[in-house]
Formats: sequence, C-alpha cells, structure tokens
Amino acid sequence: MTSADHGDLAAERALEQSAKLLPTAPAFYYLAQLAKERGDLPRAMTLLREAAGSGSEIGRQAAVEYVTLDLPRNPG
Repeated sequence: MTSADHGDLAAERALEQSAKLLPTAPAFYYLAQLAKERGDLPRAMTLLREAAGSGSEIGRQAAVEYVTLDLPRNPG
C-alpha cells in the first residue's frame, strides 16, 4: 500500500465520519464513487440510492448512475 493509498483511505474515513454527522447527497455521492473505484458495487449502489433521495443536481446525477449500475442486474 502506497502513501497515496493511505491518504485516500484517510480521506474516505473522514468523509464517512462527516456523512454520519451531516448526511448530505454530495457526501453519499462521493463515497459511492470511491466504492465504485474499489469495485464494491453493492456499497456504491446503496450510497447512490441515499444520494438520489435528494432533489439536488447531485442527487439527480446519483439517480442516473444508480440506474446505470442496476440495469444490467435487473433488465426487466
């Protein structure tokens, strides 16, 4: 694990703590992006679903990404 990986992990943990204190669509959205990068699609989808509950622009983007990830799993 490189020092950059440690920095990414620390940043992700800080964002998770922030989201626990103040759940926001941007926090859930960016945590979902990190989960997708790691290949953790179930976690990414859970976080995107949380973000999509917002009526904000980032919430709408999260909804689009959620559907994009979900469609291959549930085509009908």
